[in-house]
Amino acid sequence: MNYENAKKGIGQIFTAEILQLLAAIMTVVGAIITVVGVATVAAAGIGEFGATLGGASEADLTAIGNAATLAGVGTIGGSVLTIVGAIIAFIGFILYIVGVGNASKDEDGFKKAMLFLVLALVCSIVGSFTGGVANGVLAGILTILGAVFDLLSAIYVINGIISLANKTGNSKVEAKGRFTLKLILVILIMIIIVSLIGLFVNVSAIVVIAGVLNIIAAILSVVRYFVYLSLLSNAKKMFN
Repeated sequence: MNYENAKKGIGQIFTAEILQLLAAIMTVVGAIITVVGVATVAAAGIGEFGATLGGASEADLTAIGNAATLAGVGTIGGSVLTIVGAIIAFIGFILYIVGVGNASKDEDGFKKAMLFLVLALVCSIVGSFTGGVANGVLAGILTILGAVFDLLSAIYVINGIISLANKTGNSKVEAKGRFTLKLILVILIMIIIVSLIGLFVNVSAIVVIAGVLNIIAAILSVVRYFVYLSLLSNAKKMFN
């Protein structure tokens, strides 16, 4: 058996993960810019209020106002970067589904991954329309559910690669797949835990802390993509 569908599918998954990695990096940068902007706006607001009470000069108030304006622009820039990252991530997600679909023609393990990918997509779509429900709690819960489904799909994709490596007699890729599976499990569980904490922090309206937690989750996601890409790169080559 030549496993042409699996080879094509894993190649598409690899490309999709590169797009997801790019999106994750943009999300990290956007989140950092946004958090710094929000913190600066808050500091500028407090400073302006205190300066007004203390009879600050017009020049001081102008400087504070300019700082707040620049911080506001930074906040908007961070948000735009995050949105662009989300669009790229969505494109990568669709390509990922296509790749899993192709790979599933040669390895049944990928079929289960497809199921959880669809569930993750549903959570993402529904969550995008529920941002204002219960102060964003519902959207947060759906995001976490999506991460859980993503975790399950990753498990089945990696198991599919391990199975293919076993069938093709590639013990190196099989061993790396088992190691990657354990590592990604740890990383994704950490992402889910951090996201849960961020959800409750958001409820408390501590925006800056929530932003920091989001940055941590995004950085963990970037680490996960590098680990996953390394396995996919080796998996592509085992069919040559």
